[in-house]
Amino acid sequence: LLNWARSQFTDAYRGAQRKDEWPGEEPTYYGTSFRAALKELQECGLVTSYHLVRTEDQAKEWLARDGMLGFGSDWLSGLDRPDRHGYVEPTGSVRGGHEYVKRWYYGPRHYKYPDTYEFVNSWGRWGWNGRGIFRMKADAVRYLWHDLNGDLYAMVENFRRSGRRLLARENIKELVS
Repeated sequence: LLNWARSQFTDAYRGAQRKDEWPGEEPTYYGTSFRAALKELQECGLVTSYHLVRTEDQAKEWLARDGMLGFGSDWLSGLDRPDRHGYVEPTGSVRGGHEYVKRWYYGPRHYKYPDTYEFVNSWGRWGWNGRGIFRMKADAVRYLWHDLNGDLYAMVENFRRSGRRLLARENIKELVS
């Protein structure tokens, strides 16, 4: 997937738009769901399966053992600008929905980022130090996930087809640059 040409990404994105739960495609409708994107990746042979993550314990275990997770939620205006440490707050008005990658959990005793999740956004040179990275306290993530009906998906990649893990921590920089 990381070796795909821009046209292949565009085709996959349009395929996901045709599969998602909302009518229309660009230029009249922009966006799609992560579930539709996973269906498209599965059709392309890059993902063998995907699973809805239902509990925080499952999420933490997956992050520690298997890699990253796709997290979808309402995008609130308070999420637009990370502070100097990379933190955002889910405050303000809803600007739309957005999917981003949950890549790490720092436990409650972490010396620098206690009880914090770290994410990667797809907006390129955005976020903390322009690397597409931002952080949220676990309570804020729970609010977006549970109170605002967010979703969290784990995917099982087809390593034979992709040649390497798409969402391995060492590969994620290529996706957002």
